[in-house]
Amino acid sequence: MDEADVAAELARLRRECPRYSIGIVTTGDRTRFLGQRRTPGPGPYTVLTDDLAELRDAMGAGQEQAPPAG
Repeated sequence: MDEADVAAELARLRRECPRYSIGIVTTGDRTRFLGQRRTPGPGPYTVLTDDLAELRDAMGAGQEQAPPAG
C-alpha cells in the first residue's frame, strides 16, 4: 500500500470511528497505526498495530451498541 492509499484509508477510518483519535507512530524504521478512544464507552482504549484492517476491526468492535438495559 503506497502513502496515498494509507492516507485515504486513515481518512476513512477517522470518518467511520469518530470516537477515536487515529494516527501514525514511527519508531526507527517501523511504522504502526494508533487508535485511542476520545470518549468513555465500549471497546479498547488504545489499539496499536501495523495492520490497518486490524485497527478497523478493533475500533469497529467498540462502535457496536450495547443492548438497552432493563
